[in-house]
Amino acid sequence: MPSQCIACGACACACPANALTIQTDDQQNSRTWQLYLGRCIYCGRCEEVCPTRAIQLTNNFELTVTNKADLYTARRSIYNVAAVRNARLPAKNRRTGC
Repeated sequence: MPSQCIACGACACACPANALTIQTDDQQNSRTWQLYLGRCIYCGRCEEVCPTRAIQLTNNFELTVTNKADLYTARRSIYNVAAVRNARLPAKNRRTGC
């Protein structure tokens, strides 16, 4: 995820294939996101709900790998978890929970 990501979790909630997940660690004040391209169906829902446009799908991709593990990406980032939870997302991006 690019630097615009605020770890709001909207993408993970919108993903019907569970290709994106976000885990919160309140003690470490961090969130870890995981992307598993092997599950992605390229529906674009993650891109539609991202309030900061951190996700942009393009036609420029290559998924040829010799090791299936190469389709998995994870990154732990330090966020102000309380601020992320209280962020005011645009109305179309608000969700009741997932």
